[in-house]
Amino acid sequence: MVLSLALFESQWFKVLLPVFLAAGLTQILNNYFTKRREKKNSQNEILKKFYYKTIPEIYDYFAVENDFKRWQSSTQYGERINTEQFKRNIISHIEDNLFYINTEINNSYRTLRKNQFLKDLGSNQHEIDEINLFYTIVEEYINLLKSLRHNELGSAYEYACLFLIWKNTKYFIEEDTYLAMSRYFYFNTKKLNKRMMNRLKKLDKIDNYDERKFEFRLILHELVNQEIEENDKEELLDTFFEIGPEINDAIGISIYTDLASPGFGPLPISYRKQYRENILRELYNSKYYTSDYNFKFKIVEFNKLDNEYKNAMKYWAGKKLVSLNYEKDFVSVDITPNGEDYIESSSTEN
Repeated sequence: MVLSLALFESQWFKVLLPVFLAAGLTQILNNYFTKRREKKNSQNEILKKFYYKTIPEIYDYFAVENDFKRWQSSTQYGERINTEQFKRNIISHIEDNLFYINTEINNSYRTLRKNQFLKDLGSNQHEIDEINLFYTIVEEYINLLKSLRHNELGSAYEYACLFLIWKNTKYFIEEDTYLAMSRYFYFNTKKLNKRMMNRLKKLDKIDNYDERKFEFRLILHELVNQEIEENDKEELLDTFFEIGPEINDAIGISIYTDLASPGFGPLPISYRKQYRENILRELYNSKYYTSDYNFKFKIVEFNKLDNEYKNAMKYWAGKKLVSLNYEKDFVSVDITPNGEDYIESSSTEN
């Protein structure tokens, strides 16, 4: 006892103790920073080897599959753009990089593979599993970026929300969800964020069909831009729960591919609204990008235009989203600043 006390009180012990403590602390810090550096290097490798190859394919797949002009073909009207190659590329990236995927992605992938062979599932279960897999990859991409302290997460959250909306739409509609999802440009993209993603995720925990439908419709109502009139908004929301007429007949194809010379006579109301939207978008494109349409006419020609085409432009003029400018023998149809605001506010671009 006396010897131990003497040891602690000795001069050499008092000198060496801080040295040993400093050396121990240095070793602990070196191990910590080494492991932290190794983890960061590993995460960056996963980002490069897997996510940077897969995420663009997932984004492109969603955009093309739900493009409101997807029925337009370079060879003939009405031929659906084939998006299978996107899905094959995504699955190939997963299969070629199993070493880099985490448990969540692997579980979603195994579920997709397993359910291909189960005959007692609903007819659209395989499609739900596909969408869920792509969503899971986007969500894990977000988690990895957050771990690496990346700040630019807006697009990733936006697509995560869109895939969850698509998944829930598939839950309520067993057939093609195009009629609903092709209108995703009506969503307020500022609300497609982390908070919205978490709200949409919680829908999976609701077992009651009617309760889930109520909550999902509430979310959609909140997302749709406020510029849309209430009746139009409710009609839009209905398409996420009801099977609407597929746009594969002559009228439906024409309102996407042959605006100026449709030759289909009076349009049903549901088609007319989309036809007007398409014309306004082409007016916007003609100003800032490229368009297949010329919106400057001789007055004589303008008066002879198809009624639906001419009345659509007059409709937007009445809303002050378009202006009809007469000069000598000509009339030009131009989108107004209000019209540009309308298009840009309904766009999914940030």
